[in-house]
Amino acid sequence: MINQRIKTYATKYMNRQEIFGTEDVIPLWIADMDLPGAPAITRALIERAEHNVWGYTAIPEAYYQAFIDWQQRRNGVRYDLSLMSYADNLVQAIQLTLGALLTPGDKVIVQPPVYHPFFKTVANNDLVQVNSALIEQDGYYRMDFDHLAKSVRDAKALILCNPHNPVGRNWSEAELTKLVDLCVASDVLILSDEIHSDLIHRGSFTPMQKLNQSHVITFNSTGKSFNTAGLQGGYVIFPNKDMKQAYEDYAASHGRIGANCFNIFSNIAAYNESEDWFDDTLKLIGDNIDYVTDRIHRQIPRIKLRAPEATYLMWLDFSDYGLSDKELLQRCAKAGVGLGPGEWFGQGGQQHMRLNAATEKELLEEALDRLVKEFA
Repeated sequence: MINQRIKTYATKYMNRQEIFGTEDVIPLWIADMDLPGAPAITRALIERAEHNVWGYTAIPEAYYQAFIDWQQRRNGVRYDLSLMSYADNLVQAIQLTLGALLTPGDKVIVQPPVYHPFFKTVANNDLVQVNSALIEQDGYYRMDFDHLAKSVRDAKALILCNPHNPVGRNWSEAELTKLVDLCVASDVLILSDEIHSDLIHRGSFTPMQKLNQSHVITFNSTGKSFNTAGLQGGYVIFPNKDMKQAYEDYAASHGRIGANCFNIFSNIAAYNESEDWFDDTLKLIGDNIDYVTDRIHRQIPRIKLRAPEATYLMWLDFSDYGLSDKELLQRCAKAGVGLGPGEWFGQGGQQHMRLNAATEKELLEEALDRLVKEFA
């Protein structure tokens, strides 16, 4: 699988020189899987390709219904199909939503360290980013509700990463309820990115629209759960039809013209035919996370690590080494391991690196051997 990915222009391989200054690194930096995909998705893609015409494609109800049924089974939430819209990808959808519903100069709250493309969705709409940084204690992160209570007073929206990338929190229902209460009281929209919501290792996932129907816009896709990021496509679920229409009008005026003809079929196959594959893959990822956690705790204890409650991403704290972010990146590259630089994720990301555990065990073993040699 690894050698095959090199031949498919995979971003994690193509960008090694640019990011790490060398191609001689094991790339564990970007958030996609190095694992065999679901057979049902492969069959659906082959069947669609063999049709031999790949023209403009409408979005059928079946595309949305597959997602609705999956969420009902997995998370006990029932979405209204009439309030759902298509997304080419979730970052673009968040940016379009902000552009459609907010006015330049409005304030948008983010919670760093957090998925860094959020920052561009704010800046690209001439909005004002307000950082409400997470509070960290012994590798465990929580929301700063005192700061949030002040920030929501003059904000228009908050972008939530639920579950959180990169720190791996699966936010509890109590935490999310408190956040909803603060935002509703100040009429702040919550844009909830739930792309990692299937990848839960501890506890159960709480969809934001299970808690609130008036102030939450949900974004989701098969991108992480079924490793379909290269196929694009996703879902946006709005609180009401006016917001949905505003989004669709704005998206159409900014170049969105239709669906990826392959994504339609891959998503339906994922949600309707690939649940057993997903459950097996989630267990494999959990075993990989346990392996990495154990080796780092035993062999490189100066690297602080708390196993994630969700996602397949692991947040490594190298602060005990006293390195600058540039020096840390260079040391990891020298070791031959390409990790995601923590500084990308904003405030609180300094002296951290993000490791993707959704790969083959032998690759993780080699990467850990190299890190032990360099940092033990």
